[in-house]
Amino acid sequence: MNCLSYIEHTTRQMERSAQYLVSGETQAHEVLLKKIIHKAYLENHTLLVIDETKDSIGVLEKLTSEGYSIINGLSGMFIFNPFNITTLTNISRLRQLLETFQVTEKEKQKVVSYLSFIQHIRGLEGKSTNLTVSILGKEYSTYEAVARKLHNMEKGGIIEEDEMYFLLSKYSELSSAGAELEDLFPLLQPFVEEVSVKQNQKEFQKSAVVLQTGELGRDQNFKQMVIQLLKFGMDGESNINTVIYIDSGCGSREELHYLCTELCSRVNLNVFSKDIFTAPSAMLTEILNRSDIKIYGRHNMASAELLENELGEIYVSKSTYNETFDRRFISNKPWDVLLGRNKTQGYQALAPAKEAMHSKELLSTLRLNQIIMDVSGRKIMTTL
Repeated sequence: MNCLSYIEHTTRQMERSAQYLVSGETQAHEVLLKKIIHKAYLENHTLLVIDETKDSIGVLEKLTSEGYSIINGLSGMFIFNPFNITTLTNISRLRQLLETFQVTEKEKQKVVSYLSFIQHIRGLEGKSTNLTVSILGKEYSTYEAVARKLHNMEKGGIIEEDEMYFLLSKYSELSSAGAELEDLFPLLQPFVEEVSVKQNQKEFQKSAVVLQTGELGRDQNFKQMVIQLLKFGMDGESNINTVIYIDSGCGSREELHYLCTELCSRVNLNVFSKDIFTAPSAMLTEILNRSDIKIYGRHNMASAELLENELGEIYVSKSTYNETFDRRFISNKPWDVLLGRNKTQGYQALAPAKEAMHSKELLSTLRLNQIIMDVSGRKIMTTL
């Protein structure tokens, strides 16, 4: 049974699709990437590909050859509307997003109070309390616009004059939070427009959203913001069921760690890394624990040592043999030498000792078609 047959046999025993992690220099990158894309297409899944590399490894060609249409995730698309704070869950998501931009706890609560105030005004008008960037920018961005709105409500008998002045005073208190929130609008605008979920899913059928975060360089806040919005969208009614994350074996891996620990279990996360062991040690365990099947190729010696520890140890039983020669002349007569009576032989079985299952020397010299496969704790060395 070759490795692909073994993987198929293992995945059939699972109640859901397997999640893969491939690390190192190995042909498994090409083989499994094609296999995952093909399976996702057959199951009518919308794919999300997060490409953290500076130079694409040909994933776009694989997607188009399979039949997927490509959506550039950085060009703008509906992901999630963080301003619709009608539930505690959505309030928490907005607070997480603000945390990405180093907003203080006091400022976060002021933003939530500001949006709650806008919802209250819209409720008085009899309008939907769902907020979007467009609504906030067009109707509530200036004191004059809010004052005109409240004055019209007072003339229409919706509110009393005292309540109008109270609401204007309250808006003056909270408007500074609105001004700071508007500073984020240029970044958020392409990703948070409110659209119909049904329309969104229909548009994404047989599509692959490709997010080339490697092009953003070290703009960590923007990367984290887009990944967060995508994750919040996938928590809801998103049709994205398969995520492929590709990196070049360097960087802080904060986005990958976030996905591994926060992405809901129904979404399959598959990681293809040139060297996953360059990730910070505090994150590495949680990244590895997300995957069901881990495949390792050749690594440099520093990473091979970490991989050696990850693969664990086994008990090895060894024995020793020794010979003791009697150099006295009387014991070395020809007949004694011929019969071996001039020496004493000893055999000893040693207690089992721990050794690395696969040494770092071996892991740093694997050929491209050789892999170490870790399937639910069973470590196997095989070839593709």
